[in-house]
Amino acid sequence: LRADIVNETFLQKVLFDKYDGKIELVSFESKPGSQKGDNFIGDLVAVDLKVRYKKENKESIYHWMIKTLKPGPDDQENGLAYALRIFDREEYFYTTFINDLNKYVKKDILNTIPFIYSINEKKKEALVFQHLGKMGFRDPVNKKEGFDLQHIHHGLNWIARLHGASFILFSKYPGGHEAWCKDNFVSEAGKFSMFEGMCDMMKKSYFQMFQSLLNGSENDSFVKQFESLFRDTFSNTNVFKLMEDKMYVSRSKFKILCHGDTWFNNIMFKYDENGNIIDTIFLDMQMIYCGNLGSDLSYFLCTCVTYETLSDNLDDFLHYYYKCLTKHIRELDPSITEIPLTLEDIKHDFLKSSLVGFFVAFNAFPFILSKKEDFTDFEFTKVDFKDKEELEKTTKEFAIHSNKVIFEDTNVYNRMVALWSVSTPFFFTRRKVT
Repeated sequence: LRADIVNETFLQKVLFDKYDGKIELVSFESKPGSQKGDNFIGDLVAVDLKVRYKKENKESIYHWMIKTLKPGPDDQENGLAYALRIFDREEYFYTTFINDLNKYVKKDILNTIPFIYSINEKKKEALVFQHLGKMGFRDPVNKKEGFDLQHIHHGLNWIARLHGASFILFSKYPGGHEAWCKDNFVSEAGKFSMFEGMCDMMKKSYFQMFQSLLNGSENDSFVKQFESLFRDTFSNTNVFKLMEDKMYVSRSKFKILCHGDTWFNNIMFKYDENGNIIDTIFLDMQMIYCGNLGSDLSYFLCTCVTYETLSDNLDDFLHYYYKCLTKHIRELDPSITEIPLTLEDIKHDFLKSSLVGFFVAFNAFPFILSKKEDFTDFEFTKVDFKDKEELEKTTKEFAIHSNKVIFEDTNVYNRMVALWSVSTPFFFTRRKVT
């Protein structure tokens, strides 16, 4: 429950600062805000506060969700959260970025979780939000089995609105996109150089994973084919440097802010009594950066959508995103008559960035799709990425868990094999797509 942060003193400070001392804390109750396996970098604490309005002498109940960073290694600077500036990015989004949208584009144009307060102090970082669950939002229905068309469309629409709003912001910001990048550290993703020591170890664990997928089924020939493609592509390649190129560089001049972490655990929906979606919010803006829109799309579609759905509808999904994007831009700024982006640009950038979605899903599926009883709490935030022995130990543990889950869980096995089917075009076209 992170009582080292979420305590009476902290809650009193938030109330005093946020409401100018007009509201006081009477009592509070806290409980875990997420289930095992739902969060890898942050801790969520759900808090119910009984408060009193001093002037009216009336009491009320507030429902908050407080997000903190998981404890890192002894040398915090070598940890994942600090190296990627995860907390700084999310705090920036809900303060500076939203304020800039309100100032340069239009107020309240992006549907986000209601933000209350933040404190950015080493080992005491915390973000305070309204509790979405108390507002009628919930996790996606059957999220681990793959989204249906309704959920896919709502997800693509939200992503398109973020991309469209940021495009307009960059065009109206004093000095344009180039000036915005100089003024805002989130223009770049985290330091991928910190992961370079893992490259060889990761490749070795991947090849072990391929072996665990050979089960005597008709898929074995495909697994072997994909392993051959994988070896040919990455034998003499730094995976993380290649990833940076796929995340940043796009064919068009269409500059946008990427969410950077568009998997199903970072999305909440509100449903009506018939199960129809009436509202959508993406959470965890901790990986935002200015880059290639295709990386957000490949991340979302590879992690949230099954192979059968994606292979049958990929062109339709990309076209739907394009329609939503152009519609949002023209509604937000009717003066924009020409958008420097075509549907072919989107298809090109999606293919180029499919590596991003592939690697995220490839590494994450054995964890995010596993059954609760099979989930292992890998404390990624405590790993010192400059400690080679610790890196090697973590990579081995990661591989052992992944192989076990893939071997025992049919759903994970099927999603992994299907993922490669979607990603194969990248490996065949890598030398042509730049």
